[in-house]
Amino acid sequence: MAGEKRAHQRERAYPTGLKVTDDELAALRLVQASFHGEWNYTLNPHEG
Repeated sequence: MAGEKRAHQRERAYPTGLKVTDDELAALRLVQASFHGEWNYTLNPHEG
């Protein structure tokens, strides 16, 4: 089926309290959604 999405949960512990720098955040290709873009966004892959 076209556009079908699948997800699964990983049963492992992840570190908390990690901080993302302004430069790291700026390097992401985030596109805000038109509806509540402050928390809805798309993360696009890097080109090349």
